[in-house]
Amino acid sequence: MTLESNIIEASPQPEAQLEPTQSTGPQPSLPPDLTIDPEPQASEPPISQQFLSELTQEYQQQGTLSEERYQQLEKLGISKPFVDTYIKGVQSQANEAVQKAYAAVGGKEVFEQMQQWATHSLSKEQIIAFNEIVTTSPNMDAAILAIKGLYADYIKDQEPSLLQGRSSGHDSSVFESLAQVTEAIKDPRYEKDPAYRQAVENKLARSRIL
Repeated sequence: MTLESNIIEASPQPEAQLEPTQSTGPQPSLPPDLTIDPEPQASEPPISQQFLSELTQEYQQQGTLSEERYQQLEKLGISKPFVDTYIKGVQSQANEAVQKAYAAVGGKEVFEQMQQWATHSLSKEQIIAFNEIVTTSPNMDAAILAIKGLYADYIKDQEPSLLQGRSSGHDSSVFESLAQVTEAIKDPRYEKDPAYRQAVENKLARSRIL
């Protein structure tokens, strides 16, 4: 008998099958400690960001909020202590941002001088673009970068008037001797005017006298 005939003649063995059991009672549920908690969804703020901005602006202008405003907030479920704490926090952040802006250019006095220069030196479009970055950018670094860029333009524009060459035919953008450096440093403005001091340092950096 051949192997093939064995295969054909062999009777197949019935496969074992599991009969479904009929459930007569309720199915058990998983205990709560085995379930997966869904990720919590961020709750909507009780008041809009625009409304919060209006509150902050009102507080900055008047130093407080009106009773009508507090009553309006109470109707929204916002207590007076919460509002005061929020506004003071925003005000603190704003003050910190202002100090960073002053520090980026050497102080408040220099910043105000730069503002006056920009008012008369920049185009309307440039002023609008700068103000938009400084006042609406959510990134403080972007605002500081814009301020530093404006300061660089301010210093560059000031250098010819702050550091004019004494003799015609000479390059006033560089120092030609140590005597000129000494004279510039002895100028009272070197101690009192940060813009002048920065101009001296920039001019010295371009010079080849040391």
